[in-house]
Amino acid sequence: GNLRHGFGIYTAAGASAGDQYTGNWVEDQKQGFGKYVWVDGDVYEGDWERDMRNAEGVCTYSNGDKYSGEWKDDMRHGWGRLVWNDGNTYEGGWKNDNISPGSRGITPKTSQANSQTNSRAPSQSVSTAPSPRLEPLPAPNGPLHMRTHNMHMHTPHSPLLNHVVGLQSDD
Repeated sequence: GNLRHGFGIYTAAGASAGDQYTGNWVEDQKQGFGKYVWVDGDVYEGDWERDMRNAEGVCTYSNGDKYSGEWKDDMRHGWGRLVWNDGNTYEGGWKNDNISPGSRGITPKTSQANSQTNSRAPSQSVSTAPSPRLEPLPAPNGPLHMRTHNMHMHTPHSPLLNHVVGLQSDD
C-alpha cells in the first residue's frame, strides 16, 4: 500500500485544507517529533503518538495564548503551563484538557481558567475558545526535553512539584 512512513511534509485537503504537518510517520500515523500548523494560525510542535499529541509539546494559538507541557491523547494532561495573551499564567496539573481540581498553581482569573479547552485535534474546525503561547515547562522530575531550537529550558525549585507528581498518579 501507500502508507506514509519516515519523515515527510503533509498538506491536508478537504475539510482541513491548508493544514500542514512536518515530521515523522509510522504506518500512516504521525509518530515521534513533528510540527502541525493549522490554517487558522494555531501551531503545535512536539511529540506525537498514534496520530495524536502525546508526551511533551508546545501549542501556540492564533490569539497569542501558549501552552507548554504534557499531552495525552490530544489533550493537555499532566504538568503544563498556560500563558494567556493578557499575561495571566497558570502552571500546574492538567487532567483531560482542564486544570486539575485541587491542583495548586499560579492561577489566572477563574473565568478564564475554566474556558481553556483549546486542545484541538488536527481534523477539528477552528475553535472559538481563546488559544494558548508559552515557553517549555519542566516535567515534574526534571527539565523538559524539547527537541526544538530557540527555546529556553529551566528547572523551577518549587514545593508545588511534589504535589503535582502525586496528582498525576490518579490517571
